[in-house]
Amino acid sequence: VSIYPNPFNNGVNLDFNNNSSENIIEVDVYDMAGRLVMKQNFGKLEEGVNSLRLNTPEGKMPTGVYLLALTANGKTVSVTKLVKSKQ
Repeated sequence: VSIYPNPFNNGVNLDFNNNSSENIIEVDVYDMAGRLVMKQNFGKLEEGVNSLRLNTPEGKMPTGVYLLALTANGKTVSVTKLVKSKQ
């Protein structure tokens, strides 16, 4: 899993390998207090390497540290620390 840029301003790119086209892919972003601040369901994606773009909701994510969780069929595949920089 590759997530960039990090630190980010208004969005991040996520590259990952999907091992089955039957997987339902979701991305959740949590603040450091464990609150869900963003959720995006991508549904079923092609098997193989996929590139996703996450655009952060304007004004809803202040500068700080966040955790991005990539899940397949409700199971966490990867958790990455992200830093949101000032606009």
